[in-house]
Amino acid sequence: MNNYRVIWFDDEHESLNIIREKAYLENIELVGFTNAKQGIDELEQNISMYDAAIIDGIFYTTSEQSGYNTNDKALLNVALALERLASKKKLPWFILSGQDSFTKNTNPFAEGLKNNKVYDKLNNSNLDELWRDIKFEADKHIETQLRLKYYRVFELCSEKYLGVHVEQELFRLLRAENEDTVENHFNSIRKVIEDLFVAFNKFGLLPSDFVKPNVALNQSSIFLSGQEQYEKTDAVYKQYKHLEDTYLPKQISYYLRSILNVTQAGSHRSEIDLHLRTVKTPYLFKSVLFQLLDVLVWFKIYIDSGPKKENWIKIENSTEVYQPQIELISGTVINLNTQKGFAFFKPDAGGDNIYIPAKLVAFHSLSAGMVVKVEVEEYTDEGKKELKQRVRSIEC
Repeated sequence: MNNYRVIWFDDEHESLNIIREKAYLENIELVGFTNAKQGIDELEQNISMYDAAIIDGIFYTTSEQSGYNTNDKALLNVALALERLASKKKLPWFILSGQDSFTKNTNPFAEGLKNNKVYDKLNNSNLDELWRDIKFEADKHIETQLRLKYYRVFELCSEKYLGVHVEQELFRLLRAENEDTVENHFNSIRKVIEDLFVAFNKFGLLPSDFVKPNVALNQSSIFLSGQEQYEKTDAVYKQYKHLEDTYLPKQISYYLRSILNVTQAGSHRSEIDLHLRTVKTPYLFKSVLFQLLDVLVWFKIYIDSGPKKENWIKIENSTEVYQPQIELISGTVINLNTQKGFAFFKPDAGGDNIYIPAKLVAFHSLSAGMVVKVEVEEYTDEGKKELKQRVRSIEC
C-alpha cells in the first residue's frame, strides 16, 4: 500500500487505536513513540523515512518517565530537534492534543511554534483536517513523491526483506539525472544487488558460502539461475547443485545478468565507458535501474509465495558429476573467418553474436548461413580478466 509514513509522539499512542485506524483509512501509517528522547533518536537515524511528524502537547521527555510525569517541554524538545535536522529533511509537523490547555487555551509553545494551530484528538473534523494537511505538506517532498510513485519497490525497504538502509540508495538512484556521475550510480545499483543476494540467503534460497564473508555476485547469479559454474570458479561454489524447481524465472535471470554485465568493474567496462562518453546521456543507467526495480518487485512476490528453502545438494568429496540441463539456442552461423577458422553465432531471439571456436567450426564443417542449435557457456578471458560467452556445443 502506498502509505504516508508519519512519526507520532504521544505517551498514549498504543491505546489510541481509533486514531490509528482513522489514519490507516487515509493511507497514513503512524509510527508511535511515547517519549521525546527515543523518537528524536529515531529521527536522527531515519528522518528521511518519514513524511511528517505528529506531536502531542503533553507527553514524556524520556523513557524513564511514567504515570502523570508528563510536560509540554517534550514538545519543545522535538520541535528543536526537527529544526536541527532540517538540513537532512525539513519534516512538516503538527500538534495533536486532547488537553484543554492546548485545544481550548493558548499554550506558549504552541503559540510560539505553530501560531497556536492545534488539532483536537476528540474532534473528528479536526482529525480529517489533520490528514489532509499532512498529505498536502508531505507531497512537497521529492522523497514522498518517489515513495508513493514506486511504492511496490519501497515495500522491500524493511528488515523483513532487504533492510531499511536500501531506501536511501533507491532515493539516490531515482533522483539521479546527471550523466557525469553514472559511475557512482552503477556502484549504488551493484550494492542493492548485493543486498538482494544477502536477502536470498536470509530466506534460505542461496547458500551462505555465496554471501559470506563477501557477496559473490557472478556466482550467486549463476547458482540462482540454475547454470553451471565456470571452469575457473572457486571450488567452494561448484560443490552446490541447485535443484530445478527454484531456478529463477528466465526474465529475472536475464535482468540480473544484464545488470551485472553493466555495473561490475573490469576491463569490459571500457566499452561501456566509451559508450557513455559518446552518447552523453543517462539512458543506459536508467534502463539498468528499471531492470533492477522490476527484479525487486518480483522478489517480494516470490518471497511472499513461500518458496522451498535450501533446495540444493552439497557435493563434498564425492565422485558424483553434475550434468546440467542443456538449453539449446536456435540461430545462424555468420562471419566465418576462413583464415583463422572461427565464426560467430547469431541467435534467432536477438542479442549479441556469440563466438564459435575454430575447433567446432572444423568438426561440424560449418559454413556461413547454416542454421544450427547451440549450447552457450560463459567463461573468463584470462588475458583480459573479462567474462565472455562462447558456443560450447553444436547440434546441426
